[in-house]
Amino acid sequence: MDYHTISKLIMDDVNMRILSATAFESLSARDLAYMFDIPLVSCYRKINELESAGLLKCVDKPLKANGKRVRKYKSQLIKVVLTFERGKLRIALDVSWRRTQHFEASWSTEGDKTSFGNVIGGALPADTLPTKN
Repeated sequence: MDYHTISKLIMDDVNMRILSATAFESLSARDLAYMFDIPLVSCYRKINELESAGLLKCVDKPLKANGKRVRKYKSQLIKVVLTFERGKLRIALDVSWRRTQHFEASWSTEGDKTSFGNVIGGALPADTLPTKN
């Protein structure tokens, strides 16, 4: 995960609602779509984005009365801390399955260039991300 991906995910209102709603209770896509009055297709797209980033996980697949299984999702996000100090935006991300990741972006006015930092300290390589079930 890079700075741009993580900042896009956590700054999105619907994503944060999904992560908040699933923090203490596992919910299905249909439950989330109904709860936040969003189309089911959009809800699945958001779930896939969050699941790919490791911020949301399918924790259960109970059998419904009609014989079909429904996926229930739970947030893996423990804590997000955003700080802006001396021209640098820092994001600290605690996820249940790995160490705290720190992201940093800074802006400079050297010519027309804007510099962005990447992951700093405590990050795991992308190949250690969890796999989908």
